[in-house]
Amino acid sequence: MQLVEIKGVTKRIRKKIVLTVEQYHALLAELPYHIQVMVMIAMCLGLRISEIRALQWQDFDLKRRILTLARSIVGKYVWNGGKTGASEDEVALDSKLVCVLEDWQKRCVPTPEGWLFANADTKRPVHGDVIQKDYLRPAGETVGLLGVGWHTFRHTYRTLIDDVGTPLGVQQRLMRHADIKTTMNTYGLAFEKSKRRANSRVAALVLPPAIKRQLKDRAKEVSLQNLKPETAAIQ
Repeated sequence: MQLVEIKGVTKRIRKKIVLTVEQYHALLAELPYHIQVMVMIAMCLGLRISEIRALQWQDFDLKRRILTLARSIVGKYVWNGGKTGASEDEVALDSKLVCVLEDWQKRCVPTPEGWLFANADTKRPVHGDVIQKDYLRPAGETVGLLGVGWHTFRHTYRTLIDDVGTPLGVQQRLMRHADIKTTMNTYGLAFEKSKRRANSRVAALVLPPAIKRQLKDRAKEVSLQNLKPETAAIQ
């Protein structure tokens, strides 16, 4: 905690935690797989936990590598639309993150609504606060980090997109803040390639090496499948 003085009034504020890539990987190794996937989504896309809890498979177009944010969950309430108008957006997915999602789609708890992260008993979205208390905080303490929470990953994502040289205007779009300037909205479509490039650079830093190897192996398989019919297959 820090003490901030404002004209005679003393107010406590929490110091923001920003992870290094090494700290992030150490933390990830201490978590069970379903929470690892949630954390990878948070780190690769900068999503809020209210948005991650509300994800459904219908929100994804994995072929086009696009996620459409359509809702959020606060407490037990599902809200159509994001936290702000700016939160409702199409989010570019890196191909390596798509690989993670395709794997998770085969393992996740099936529900009628298609929730990505549902409780096996209730079939309802998992509770972010419970996961933070029972998993994130203890995992952080194990690797020497106190106070790790869901917003830690959003702060870290913001730092990473800045570190990889993302222009400020694109950062505002990626963070989906409500205070985007009119010029940013007017030329929003022009930022699509920049948004995807920024997210790919962050994903390259935070996704485990095993995911990258799996993607390379899959690329080789696709290459073989695309051989022309007249090309003889190797037996």
